[in-house]
Amino acid sequence: MAYIFFASIAFLGSAFINTLNLNWALISDAVEYSEWKTTIRSEGLVYSAYTFFRKISTAIAGFIPGVVLTLVGYVPNVQQTEEAINGIRGLIFLYPGALSILTIVVMYLGSPIWNTQYKKIITELTPASDMLRLMPPRQRNSP
Repeated sequence: MAYIFFASIAFLGSAFINTLNLNWALISDAVEYSEWKTTIRSEGLVYSAYTFFRKISTAIAGFIPGVVLTLVGYVPNVQQTEEAINGIRGLIFLYPGALSILTIVVMYLGSPIWNTQYKKIITELTPASDMLRLMPPRQRNSP
């Protein structure tokens, strides 16, 4: 029963994260939050950092299953032991489910941007953005 519960949570998390819709929404929020905190709009830095860490996470995601399979005693092309089968089940269901729950908790507790905060940020940024667009390019970056 626990496998079904964790598999459902893992697939729910995958539906949000792997389609990249949630990631890109969070990135644009991060750009606006950064501009609100620092008064500097740095989309290029935020997007390139996201791409860099996405590539690192892809490499780690390819490495970790191999390590876990080695640790649980997986041997290819033979009848697997009960320990290896349980390790594979954990790799497929338990670890993604547990990490999805951890992600939900971290996002809930650690995100500085909530709906009311986001509305405040956008309200404060809109006049500044409008004024910035009207300035000549030479004056935009001067203190």
